[in-house]
Amino acid sequence: TCALPILNARKMALYCLRDVGGPREQLLAVAENCCEGHHSLLKMAALSLISRLADSSDRASALAIRLLEGDPDAGVRRCAAVALGHVGNNSVRVLDALKRAATNEDDVFLKRSATRALARLESKDAGFD
Repeated sequence: TCALPILNARKMALYCLRDVGGPREQLLAVAENCCEGHHSLLKMAALSLISRLADSSDRASALAIRLLEGDPDAGVRRCAAVALGHVGNNSVRVLDALKRAATNEDDVFLKRSATRALARLESKDAGFD
């Protein structure tokens, strides 16, 4: 496992990378690496990082969908829905994943996050964002 000081340093480094930026492919690789473990706070920071990336590939969306649909932590799933709304990928795969999450009756906060992400994507598609 990752010692707490190291975990906190990695989390803060992700937030710094989010704010400073860098080469998109490298930032995506860092986010993917941080999402491989079981540390929810690290995953949420990685999702915050990818939410700032305009990713024309499906790489960032695939990461967020994987966490949205399969992470055991509700907070990570909610952050993944938010990230999908910010990444800006209007693919059928993204929209379907968000629509499924938006019908989740067990987690009102996930439902709300997914609904807002769908609205954000729709407004982007209509040119309002």
